[in-house]
Amino acid sequence: MYFDKKSQKRHTKTQNQEIKSGDEIFTIQRKQTTLISDTGDIETEETVQSMMIGDIKVDSVSKIFGKCHDCGLLITYLNKRICFCGKIICTNCAEWWDDDNRPVCSICYKALKKKKFWSSFWHLILSPFIERREN
Repeated sequence: MYFDKKSQKRHTKTQNQEIKSGDEIFTIQRKQTTLISDTGDIETEETVQSMMIGDIKVDSVSKIFGKCHDCGLLITYLNKRICFCGKIICTNCAEWWDDDNRPVCSICYKALKKKKFWSSFWHLILSPFIERREN
């Protein structure tokens, strides 16, 4: 659309959303500009300043899920994992526990690994002394 510069009104609305993560502050800015001419023609232009979290482009605060408990980085809905202990972890920090087929945090992974080792160890030590009945 063509507007005569003398007979137009411009209205700009700017909205800033800030996210604080530790010492860092991430800002997402939305700017909506409306041009109104005296003849009644209206043109609206909206621009969004987005940011990259990992490999994902984020243009709204609602797309951010939370903060990783292990590394402290922001997590989007696409790269979140939740451990069975309740911690929110990102895909980079998540360890895969094959017995339950689920991601776990590093602390739970170490605890489960120790538990599996001791369970196997005691089974190996005690198995010769267990009486088996065959039907």
